[in-house]
Amino acid sequence: MKEGQGFWKNTKGDHYIGEWKYSKAHGHGIHVWSNGDKYEGQWFNFMKHGRGTESFANGDQYCGEYYKGAPNGQGTYKWKAGSIYVGDFVKGLKHGFGKWKKDAEAVVTNTYEGEYKYD
Repeated sequence: MKEGQGFWKNTKGDHYIGEWKYSKAHGHGIHVWSNGDKYEGQWFNFMKHGRGTESFANGDQYCGEYYKGAPNGQGTYKWKAGSIYVGDFVKGLKHGFGKWKKDAEAVVTNTYEGEYKYD
């Protein structure tokens, strides 16, 4: 398949449905891995690239910007246990300005707002 909409599945059970270009995921699509992880968003040359949401089998979730397969730019990471980070990412790491809260009702002692440097 060179261009358009399509479906792909491998022998492990991973699958992708969405837009293709030059036989690679390109544009908007959904990829589900056999371990239960799922990404829905923009793709470029079969890499997460642009805006998207990734839901992990362990219950964590990231929603935001990607660059060459990794969170990069503005995003929100929510842990299953209730903690949340909203801020900047570089190459998948918290880097730049951000705010972390232990949980939705976090008091001042359970929050951090400021600069992060590579997590």
